[in-house]
Amino acid sequence: MSDSRQKLATSLTNLNQTIKTLRAPGGCPWDRKQTPDTIKKHLLEEAYEVLDAIDHNITEDICSELGDLLMQIYFLADIYEEAGQFELFDVSEAIQAKLIRRHPHVFDDLPAMSEAQINQQWEAIKAEESKQRSQPAPPEHDMAPLPSLLATQKSIRKHKTIQPPSTQQAFAHIRQLEISTNRSTAETIIGKLLIYCVQLAEQHDIDAETCLRQQMIKQSNGSPPPPTEGGQYNY
Repeated sequence: MSDSRQKLATSLTNLNQTIKTLRAPGGCPWDRKQTPDTIKKHLLEEAYEVLDAIDHNITEDICSELGDLLMQIYFLADIYEEAGQFELFDVSEAIQAKLIRRHPHVFDDLPAMSEAQINQQWEAIKAEESKQRSQPAPPEHDMAPLPSLLATQKSIRKHKTIQPPSTQQAFAHIRQLEISTNRSTAETIIGKLLIYCVQLAEQHDIDAETCLRQQMIKQSNGSPPPPTEGGQYNY
């Protein structure tokens, strides 16, 4: 094993042991009492702090926030290990097996494929995996457990026949909103306008969630971060 790989293996092992020490008898009372339900909000917060660091393109902050997010993964794995359900090893093995299984064009001797073919293959493999689950999958619905703009755009991408309203209809909604005094009506109109904006983002191959984040940073700081490309894969 190379020195760099040995250093990585040692560091990750030490992190795992640090978490176990915090949660062991005589460790930190706060860490010992945490459950998957109490950790969920911290996991989400840390993920968004990683996004914020990337948006601001500060390398030191990105490194630090990735560490915070990594800690949450180790922490949750330790909770489930204590419950006798799975270990951190199982988490690592599962994602490695998934990556290899979903990339036969890389790990198997297959002919070159276009990006569209790779995405079709990816979805087909995901569908087959769902059929073979040892436990039933949650009921399917269009709204994934994601931020609303991202979930909406994924749903629109799935149902490619959905088209945005005309510009004339959008302006009519805005005019109606300007004169409306009913909260329920305003909520409905704003929801329609948000969906319209997400549909336009999808038409222009723009990630709506990133677009809104960048605009908010631009308005608060006066200087937008460089645009970034969103990934296609949903693990």
